[in-house]
Amino acid sequence: MAELEYRKLTKRIVDRLAVDDKDRVFWDRDLPGFGLRVYPSGRKVYVVQSRTDGKSRRVTVGRAGEITAHEARRSASRLLGRIKSGKPLVEAPPSAPPTVADLGERFLREYAALHCKPNTVKNYRQMVRMHIVPVLGDLLVSDVERGHVLSFQYAMREKPAAANRALDVLLKMFNLAERWNLRAPDTGNPCKSVRRFREKPRKERFLTPAELSRLGGVLDVAVEERLAPEQAVAAVRLLILTGCRHSEILGLAWDDLDFAAGEMRLHDLRHTYASRALELGEGLPMIGRLLGHGKIQTTARYAHLTRDSVNAAAARVADSLRADLEGPAAA
Repeated sequence: MAELEYRKLTKRIVDRLAVDDKDRVFWDRDLPGFGLRVYPSGRKVYVVQSRTDGKSRRVTVGRAGEITAHEARRSASRLLGRIKSGKPLVEAPPSAPPTVADLGERFLREYAALHCKPNTVKNYRQMVRMHIVPVLGDLLVSDVERGHVLSFQYAMREKPAAANRALDVLLKMFNLAERWNLRAPDTGNPCKSVRRFREKPRKERFLTPAELSRLGGVLDVAVEERLAPEQAVAAVRLLILTGCRHSEILGLAWDDLDFAAGEMRLHDLRHTYASRALELGEGLPMIGRLLGHGKIQTTARYAHLTRDSVNAAAARVADSLRADLEGPAAA
């Protein structure tokens, strides 16, 4: 049968081809790379073989009898054309439509990680992976409707604050889904117009002068008796005297300090700082500046204040608090 190895593979030739003890490929004379693999059992399959990236690769086109020689030749020609144009021999299967779980991971990777502070990223990650994905993760992004969001919100009704934060994250995720063309433009954001739960306001706690004095004494004893690391005691004092957030103090680096200007970058202790500033006659815009508030509607009212006035206010508040913290002995 060797004389048939390079003959044109027509139906008549394909029907005649046979082998005795092992399989063999018979190549087509007119279309290089197109062949018929014949097995001793009589099974015959059309194949395409070519070299890509320096490696020889063979792909099955179809089984003789299930497709005709003409159909096999047409498919082989199309595959060989892809190779010549630099495309893969076989097209990659279409990607599956994204689920809410996929959207959540992309939101964390391509939005939160690039545009948010580390603590915000951490909170978003916790919200996505602990609350959103377990309930909505298997739904296709394109299939999510307002009813799904309402059911998700209702399931979290015992934790209204967490439910509201989760809804905020979902709103951001589906805004991005529209921007990333993961939903049809006319479907809209399923989170819009969903009412938030009413949250109970947290009770604010302010330390009295007597409490500050006792706290100062405890801090002194903690250092003297080695009940706490000096760094921890210093961090508590800084929290009191600066009004900084605890994350700002714990993450403070030497580069954050301006020794010439006497600054550092700006919650019972934080609230105590603001309360004392009010008692000393400082206005809300000044206190917002001291505490480093970031909302534009808040900062717009005190943007005109000068650095000197802020420094003076910070010194007055810290001096007053230091007097209570250190007790009568300091006087």
